[in-house]
Amino acid sequence: MSAHPTAFTDLIGCRVPLQLAGMPRTSVPDLVVAVANAGGLGMFGGARASAAQLERDLAAISRRTDGAIGVTFLAPFLDPALVAVASGRVRVVELCWGIPDRDLIARIHAGGSLASWQVGTVSEARAAEAAGCDIVVVQGLEAGGHVHGTTPLAELLAAARAAVSVPLVGADPADTVLTTTFSHGWPNALHRVLGDCVRAVANAPDPVGELIDDGARISPPRGATPSPTRTTRGMIAAMPQHAGLSVGAVHAIRPAAAVVADLFGTAD
Repeated sequence: MSAHPTAFTDLIGCRVPLQLAGMPRTSVPDLVVAVANAGGLGMFGGARASAAQLERDLAAISRRTDGAIGVTFLAPFLDPALVAVASGRVRVVELCWGIPDRDLIARIHAGGSLASWQVGTVSEARAAEAAGCDIVVVQGLEAGGHVHGTTPLAELLAAARAAVSVPLVGADPADTVLTTTFSHGWPNALHRVLGDCVRAVANAPDPVGELIDDGARISPPRGATPSPTRTTRGMIAAMPQHAGLSVGAVHAIRPAAAVVADLFGTAD
């Protein structure tokens, strides 16, 4: 039973109305499991994954949690084979960027999953609902990482709420900047990061470091989009430190379950 019943929790079947942002290389299985076990919707960052790796990761996540999980893909880089792998294995398949696609939504539904689309404008919210999406994720310009819209969240959320009837999820809102500095591999895509990493790029080597991705060792060039993870080595300070305007509220490194409990008062 949901501790905070909403249209979102009723639809998803989770205990609290919270969704993890499904960022590639950041929303890793450990974090997905922690959020799902804490009662939220744990979203795995599936962008750019291979079909085989995605299948392995989702199987590993499912073995560790009975909570609600999903996968987020980036529409501009989507391999349709990944939708077939994810749909039916997870509760929600989410797309970011791009124009909501009715045929793609139909394929997600055919596999047995709910369809979600992340939007940055009211017109995109309407298009997502018209295409058959079950959920619309509203992203304001305060959000960390790649930012699709240019409207403050409060304003956009109010307008979207009046425009669509499906459940809405809003990304909550200094030392951050909106930039295109880390656009290698995704030209001219706006993203919000900590200002220090933008300043550090000028003195960074090329490549800037090394990380393990899908079992392979890769060397991201200076200004590349991947944010550092536990497998990353090199000049970490010059890699994209994705952060939203709410970063000032972060004062300690804490388990995901503790953060969810604080937000919704669900501690045992």
